[in-house]
Amino acid sequence: SAQRIGTGRSTSAHVDEAPILFCHYGNKRYLRYVLTCARLSNPDKPIILLGDETNRGTAKRAGVRHEPFDAYADGELLATFHEVYRRVREPAGGSMRGGRDWQKFVFQRWFHVERFLRAENVGSFWHFDSDTMLLSALGSHEARFEGVDCTEQCSGRCMNGWVAGPHVVERYLRKINEIFQDPERCAQLAEQIARSEPESGYTEMHAFECWRADEQPRTVRLNAEHDDATFDDCVCHDDGLRTEALPDGRHTKAVHLHPDGRFFGVTAADGRPVWFHSLNLSWVPNAAFDVVLAHRRTSTRADDAAPDPQGTDTLGARLSAGQGQRPLRRLWRRITGG
Repeated sequence: SAQRIGTGRSTSAHVDEAPILFCHYGNKRYLRYVLTCARLSNPDKPIILLGDETNRGTAKRAGVRHEPFDAYADGELLATFHEVYRRVREPAGGSMRGGRDWQKFVFQRWFHVERFLRAENVGSFWHFDSDTMLLSALGSHEARFEGVDCTEQCSGRCMNGWVAGPHVVERYLRKINEIFQDPERCAQLAEQIARSEPESGYTEMHAFECWRADEQPRTVRLNAEHDDATFDDCVCHDDGLRTEALPDGRHTKAVHLHPDGRFFGVTAADGRPVWFHSLNLSWVPNAAFDVVLAHRRTSTRADDAAPDPQGTDTLGARLSAGQGQRPLRRLWRRITGG
């Protein structure tokens, strides 16, 4: 078996041991880009994919350690979860995706994460959604999160990014189980979601908001700007930056590709450049992952020249030019003009 990662400590003397975790079932095409980019940006970090047999080879080819969910399926917390879980409110499109109960999985993955962390004696760690491209070395950011329980993403609605340790995850999991055992609160949450998010179901994000309100953990937004840079929450949300239209008509942040292999956006209010440490590419074409990884591979020593929005391509421009598309698809576009 693989050597255990951690010391169980999360002080600044040990931040280099903070691993990066992704969770994913299935083997979507974009996963290989995400894992390869994470390894490229963090060559010395432990990176782990908690996954299934379908994505084991993808992790191996990216130089990422693979661990099956089923190996971390024990413990009192997970057993309780399986007993008490119910669909508090089902999303309009249903709960099943790729042959699996996605609505249950978004909760359950965190129970597997907690068991993995305990088994490996991990202290602090990073966790990102499996459609997030990591563009910088995470070790350089860890000192500023000392004293924080976790960072937030999803517009402040989920625990993601930096987490101080398994003790934080455990507190969150206990709240998840507590809510499922409280019929009155479940009914209130279902009614609240029906009013404010009629297409949505009850997910781990709603449980996170309950945990934060009830227990007031020390949290900060991961996308808060720091030294003229940000961790992107979702490229489809403008977050105060200029936007552009992709070929499919979807509007996203205008992501500029700097000649030195970095990425930046421009504030809508005053035209100021903001560097990206990550890009969350939810809801954009698979070709976008290819474009981002190809540009990230061109990385050189950071250029001191000020970024020039007028003189750089954007992600949308590269996609419009056909970069990142499979050869047959590019040929079809040429033939049809579409």
